[in-house]
This record gives sequence, C-alpha cells and structure tokens, in this order.
Amino acid sequence: MTKFQTNEKCCVPCNTFYGNSFCPDALILAEVITCSDTSCIVEYSGIQKECEVSKVHFKQYIIIICFGDLKNELTNLDPLTKSILQFSRLLYKDSDEYVRFYKIRTHEEFNCLINEIQAHNIIILIGHGSSTGIYGLDSEKCVCGVKDWNELLIDQPLRSKLIISLCCETGSDDFGKEIAKLSSCAAFLAPSRPINSALASQYCQTFLLHHLMDGHSFKVSFDKTEANTIAHSSFQLFENS
Repeated sequence: MTKFQTNEKCCVPCNTFYGNSFCPDALILAEVITCSDTSCIVEYSGIQKECEVSKVHFKQYIIIICFGDLKNELTNLDPLTKSILQFSRLLYKDSDEYVRFYKIRTHEEFNCLINEIQAHNIIILIGHGSSTGIYGLDSEKCVCGVKDWNELLIDQPLRSKLIISLCCETGSDDFGKEIAKLSSCAAFLAPSRPINSALASQYCQTFLLHHLMDGHSFKVSFDKTEANTIAHSSFQLFENS
C-alpha cells in the first residue's frame, strides 16, 4: 500500500518544481497524481513532476510551545523561540495556516493546549527541562511529564507526531525514550544534557531542513545534523519502531 492516495494534498520541497531557480518558499502545497512505494508524480500550478516519495510529506503543521519562567525569558527563551518561529514561517508561503506559537507557564495552561497539540504533527518544545520533564513558572513543579504526554497523545493516528524538545536533559531514557514509545509518536529528538540556546536553534533548523527539504529519514537527518553542527550537542533521537 502506497503512502499517499490520488488527489491527496501534500508538501514538497520547492526545488521539485523550480530546480535551482529562485523560489520564495521552502515547501509548497501540491497534489498527488499517482504514487508508488518509491516515487510520486505531484502537480503544482498545472505542472506535473516526479519526485522521490521520501520528499513528499503529509501537510506539515508545526506548533511551537515555550514554557516561560519569568526569570531569563528575555535573554534566553524568547530569542530561541523567535529564531525557531521565524524559521518555521519561512518554510511556508501561508505560514499562518501551518505554524502556531504559544507561551505557557503552568500545567493548567498546558492542558488548555490539548486540542492544538493534537492538531499538529510537528511539535517543538522550548523551555527548561530535566530528565523527568519540562518546567515553567515553578522550577520545582513539572509542567508536563511522561504521564501528561501519554494522556495527551492517546488515540492519535499511529506514528503521526515528530516531537522536538530543545529543553535541557529531556533526551533522557526516563523522558524522551518513554514518550517515543507512545503509539502516536514517530520520533522524539532532544538533548540529553544541558545545551545553550544558540546550538539548540541551529540543531533544530538543520534537522528539519534535512528531513523536510532533502527527504531524509529521521535517522539520516539526525546523522547529518550531528555532522554539520559546530560542537557535540548531546542530542538523542528515539524512534518508534
């Protein structure tokens, strides 16, 4: 069974149609004409092109959640969040449809985002973390742990979510690996040790470009990102196999 159905809407890299010519958008919305296990013919603005099936994505909806702490937001969390938000908007012409951003500080606010999180397939988390979860306004109380994600992602489509955490130490076996085991999580990417925001921003953007633009798998995108970052990042990739 092929990944895509005829007439299904999809996202493809702009160079599928524009080659090396100027293209203002990184990803464009196209329509699947036919698709096999290895390649698809897609149509955009009346033009049909064949491309590798790995470069054809379901419509990618990105949600960015910043867990604020009112302590170093202005100098740390906000600049990191803005860099990821602007990068995500650059991926799409109609970014308001595909990209959402929220800043929260409490567990109660996190619970208010359940429907929004469930509606997006790329989830990017920014804040302060530990090996057991992510923290907000109260540095002693976890805003969301494994139990919260288990309840949040229950009954979601199989392996439908890519979760990227830029929160320190959340790439641990106790947190990241456990979330990756949830049936709706396709992959979980996060640092296993403390990380500075500049490197976290570069790492996230590089990984998404390799995956969305080059059509690489999560593992290949991870390996290439590891090779292309300027310092060892301690990021871990957990895939749901």
